[in-house]
Amino acid sequence: MSNREMNNKRLQKFNIILAIAMMAALFVFANANILFAQQFREVNFPDGSIAGIESRITIEKEYRIYQVSQNLIKFDLPAVSMVNIGLYDTSNNLVRSYIYNNLSAGTYELNINSENLGKGSFTCVLSAGSIRESSKLIID
Repeated sequence: MSNREMNNKRLQKFNIILAIAMMAALFVFANANILFAQQFREVNFPDGSIAGIESRITIEKEYRIYQVSQNLIKFDLPAVSMVNIGLYDTSNNLVRSYIYNNLSAGTYELNINSENLGKGSFTCVLSAGSIRESSKLIID
């Protein structure tokens, strides 16, 4: 067998392995998007509000999250909770995550560092136990 034939066989094997790897990657990414959609579908996004202060939404009792100023978000907790706050872009990609263990009842402020976020509209999602609350965040 000549060198050229051996190189062609190696190239064919490489192409087959590459094709299998690409199919596996597509399968993983497709399933990851399905899982993300299943986890994310219970969140109630603000509808049509154009400013963060105007987009205050209350889901249950006193759980609230809302924008106070450009980089400041306030949230209220009626009971001790583990709190997860996610910041999502307009494509529903998680861009920031804040996790707090055992916060007692009260009002809290979260200063968002917007240096690397860019301008635009984001959705802030507060999760405390089985409660999910969302609000729009505008960064100019």
